[in-house]
Amino acid sequence: MREYQKMIEKRIEFLTGNGEGSLEIIEFYNKEMEKIIEEISNLDYEETKDNIVKIKVLYAKLLLLCKGYYIKGTKYYNDESVVKFIEEKIEKFRNYFYNLNSVEHTNWWQWEIGIPFTMNDIFMLMKGKIKDEIIVENLKTSRYFQPDPRYSGNNPVAIHPSGKPLRLSTGGNRVDTVKISLFRGILLEDEGEIKLALESLPEVWEYNEKERGEGFYRDGSFIQHEAIPYAGGYGEVLLSGIGEILYAISDSEYTSVVKKVDDLYEIILNSFEPFFYNGSFTDMLSGRGIDRANNSDSVIGHRILNDILVVSSIFEDYKYKKLEDIVLREIVKYGAEKYLEEEKSPFLYKKIKDLLEKSR
Repeated sequence: MREYQKMIEKRIEFLTGNGEGSLEIIEFYNKEMEKIIEEISNLDYEETKDNIVKIKVLYAKLLLLCKGYYIKGTKYYNDESVVKFIEEKIEKFRNYFYNLNSVEHTNWWQWEIGIPFTMNDIFMLMKGKIKDEIIVENLKTSRYFQPDPRYSGNNPVAIHPSGKPLRLSTGGNRVDTVKISLFRGILLEDEGEIKLALESLPEVWEYNEKERGEGFYRDGSFIQHEAIPYAGGYGEVLLSGIGEILYAISDSEYTSVVKKVDDLYEIILNSFEPFFYNGSFTDMLSGRGIDRANNSDSVIGHRILNDILVVSSIFEDYKYKKLEDIVLREIVKYGAEKYLEEEKSPFLYKKIKDLLEKSR
């Protein structure tokens, strides 16, 4: 029981920074929370129920409310009316949008990955604050759509553009499916699901020794979607998820379940470090994401540097110091003050600030 609670506490720390945020972060949450409460209070559920992209965004907005509840200085810090609002809306979402009678449409990713991992974080933050049966019932739906970290399309109503829904999950998608099973297993205290998730993780950082295919190559390439250079897209998703997973289990007995973690160090040096310039990460490795909003070379660089910083703490001293030095070097080149101003995560804001202060 205590192991599960420790991992929940680590996840809460990652999501909220233990409630400590800059004035910019507090201002951001105050502004966004007001808008979200008004929007969801006036939501037309019937009109929305067929728009799965909007539904995923609505879950993400509930998650932002959960985070803001924890951050000191926000208007809704420790406000029980926000908890009641979240509890009521998560149930309405289940009734209208995402339940055991739902059928995948439009985009498989929202059903199998986007909503399940957002839902997990909502319940990490709200466990003990909203009714346990609400958590259990919602996670039944999550497990229905995404039951096994090794596969995507593994449900009776799955869709995929290829026409073959059931497939082995790889790369960034594998990290996402592992994260879903891990955090769901923690919430439900399901040791079997936790172990299967962690055992399914290390293959994402094994080198691809073939001439073609997805994954990391020894020449520094990272390929996904068969032939697209994607270190700045799916590669960043992969590295971010790995950091979140390893951080959550870092003080638990489950660290021993994850094998070959040291191989990840070489991957970071080969496939990420060489492609930075003044804190930005080259556009040519962002694949199809290059034209997405808020996906510039500086934004991607910021995300990857954050990822490296989170991952760095799992390594022995000299490797940890090397990765920390890379992050510090690129932040300074980009402009430390600007970098901090652009950071919206209280947890990462504190880690970056600590890194900068330690270097003085």
